[in-house]
Amino acid sequence: MNDMSENRRLSGIMFTDIVGYSAIMQKSESAAMKLLADHKSIVTPIIENYNGEILKPQGDGFMIDFSSVVDAVRCAMDIQKEISNYNREETEDEKIRLRIGIHMGDLIIKDNDIFGHDVNVASRIEKLSDPGGICISQTVYDQIKNKVEIDTLELGETELKNIEDKVNIYKVLLEAQEKIPEDESEDATTDI
Repeated sequence: MNDMSENRRLSGIMFTDIVGYSAIMQKSESAAMKLLADHKSIVTPIIENYNGEILKPQGDGFMIDFSSVVDAVRCAMDIQKEISNYNREETEDEKIRLRIGIHMGDLIIKDNDIFGHDVNVASRIEKLSDPGGICISQTVYDQIKNKVEIDTLELGETELKNIEDKVNIYKVLLEAQEKIPEDESEDATTDI
């Protein structure tokens, strides 16, 4: 048995990212650091509640591993709900706007990190999400459609940067989703 097969498993992969974080950091480092701390304090207990494992912070977001995509989607929905509740009490500049993307696939696990094609797909899916929103792949949708009460909008087959095959994407419809002008969201066009 080769070493690579021993370090593989099927997993749900979630990426999160704070929209506009770089612009906030440029305006006020202290405000950006508070936003990051508040984000972490809201998101971490929810992830732990759904048996997710934060593998490593991704600057202003997380890469999270789940053994169940049902748990991953429920976790994402709860995260966006709690952030929406948090935002009700905050000024416009202090609101957290989070994007979430979820995919499922076969991963390589090494040194408390995950690698592989499906990790890259999950990362690209997160960038398609609206601020306050969640996008999932067809693979995730197929696994959860009869297990999680969820409303979705099929976005169709989508080209993802540096991914050869198109991926069918679904937007999870949430009250927390909001639209912000593209010029306020430099992260919407950031490439990985």
